[in-house]
Amino acid sequence: MKLVFPLAAACAPFAVSSAVTIDKRTDPAGNFNLWGQIGSSKVYVYEEDGLAYLTTTTVNATALSFNGTAILAPSGAALHIVPTSGTYEQIGFSTEITGNEVTETFLWYGKLLMWENTSTGSLDDLFWAKATDTPGQYELLWNSDFITQDAGAVGLKWSQ
Repeated sequence: MKLVFPLAAACAPFAVSSAVTIDKRTDPAGNFNLWGQIGSSKVYVYEEDGLAYLTTTTVNATALSFNGTAILAPSGAALHIVPTSGTYEQIGFSTEITGNEVTETFLWYGKLLMWENTSTGSLDDLFWAKATDTPGQYELLWNSDFITQDAGAVGLKWSQ
């Protein structure tokens, strides 16, 4: 007598071999925009006076590039975060590193921007948006300690 397990038989064609390697990294080629979602609004990263903001208008979006570890503005300034515990600071763009700023070890998980903490090996996505006095404009923050006052988490993805 042969026993048939219909669910196992139906799933067999979809089994994935453990020998298959799936590369989750998708680096953008050429210029791209970084964008996120706040409520029902799509928001885009732009640079103003060395600081990173989010805006609901694509006209203000800054065309960025990626050199393998850093996000660069057209001026050559690199996106920087301050990943030190206790910080809750606006992200900026700079050509010189001062203090605890970090401009490297950014990478992509699919199209989602992540930062690799080389000390711990963890991948972090701690981007937060805080409304400004201008409608449709937000400060882009790095939130090492998940402080929730007046801001909310936002994932950033690239698009061309």
